[in-house]
Amino acid sequence: MDWFEYRRFPAEQNLSELNQLLLAHRVAHRFSEEGAEQILWLADDSMVDELDRFIELWAKGELRAELELEQQSGDTSASFWRHGAHRMLRLPLTSLFIVLGFVGYVFIDVLRSQYVFQLLAFLPPEQILQRAEFWRFVTPAFLHFSPLHIIMNGVWLWVLGEKVEPALGRGNYLILFLVTAILSNFLQFYAGQSIYFGGLSGVVYGLLGFVAVGWRCFARSELMIAPGLIIFSVVMMALGFIGALDWLSEGGIANWAHLGGFIAGCAFAALHYSWIDRGTNNVR
Repeated sequence: MDWFEYRRFPAEQNLSELNQLLLAHRVAHRFSEEGAEQILWLADDSMVDELDRFIELWAKGELRAELELEQQSGDTSASFWRHGAHRMLRLPLTSLFIVLGFVGYVFIDVLRSQYVFQLLAFLPPEQILQRAEFWRFVTPAFLHFSPLHIIMNGVWLWVLGEKVEPALGRGNYLILFLVTAILSNFLQFYAGQSIYFGGLSGVVYGLLGFVAVGWRCFARSELMIAPGLIIFSVVMMALGFIGALDWLSEGGIANWAHLGGFIAGCAFAALHYSWIDRGTNNVR
């Protein structure tokens, strides 16, 4: 691995907090000492702009609460559960979406409830409007058809929601969820010509698109994730379209939902941060 020098700090400055934050955000780095200075080395020079803002927030102490939360976990099972409960309270909407997804899995895959599926599944929009059953635009996101389905979606939603919910705030985060869920469900229905689909993966790809644009295009360091995760997810979406992943699910993969969610997330981030930046520039 080729390392490059990013920044120098005085030898007497305590960088342990910065080191833990970089590790928590999965930033490949190392420190070395040279004379009266400490040197921070990075493995990826494309992250310089994001790191500049990240270091600025750290210097102001705005990331300390995040670090303190990580340090509260301890080694005992009691502290583990307290830490988990604290994190869930810090991410109430993300936690709620995952719980609803798990409930959907129980009804659909464990209890095999046709009634619940028929109540929550997507229908042709004209039927939804005629019946005034507007929840159907969103609720397919909570239907899961196997343990692997809910586990993968739940883990990814937590990883990305941990970045996006605090960055957006609950109101905007809820709007992002609704936009990505509705657009992904619409696109999957019209492209797949079937009501037999569901899952949070469209929303997951929406969050991924939001993170990718917010971090890479608008230098929002609070959204920083390993670039490989973005590349991996886009490659997986492409493989889904050529049928290479159909073995993972008996009913196939909701590829159009993934694409619809990703597009919606990218567009939401572009509009959201363009609006914020324009407002900041006007104030200046």
